[in-house]
Amino acid sequence: MRLPVLLSLVLIFAAAPAFADWQADLRKQMAAQEGCKVDYYSHITERQIGNRALISAKVHCEDKRTYDADWDDEKKTFKVRRCGQVEAC
Repeated sequence: MRLPVLLSLVLIFAAAPAFADWQADLRKQMAAQEGCKVDYYSHITERQIGNRALISAKVHCEDKRTYDADWDDEKKTFKVRRCGQVEAC
């Protein structure tokens, strides 16, 4: 295996822990903040830019409510916005 390919793989796996537990963290935040029992996630985007983790997802609750969630790297929490009939998410 070439050295550049090996280094690329190391960098990819080194960035992975930043994304490791976000779904569990978001599930807990949604339960506490919105009373939402998460059914599933969609429209998931995970990016690592420098030392910043950028994560966004659409959260679907069991009771059919839907939210957009974006990771706030400064606050170390998700910014959550409910999708409604007037506002497109």
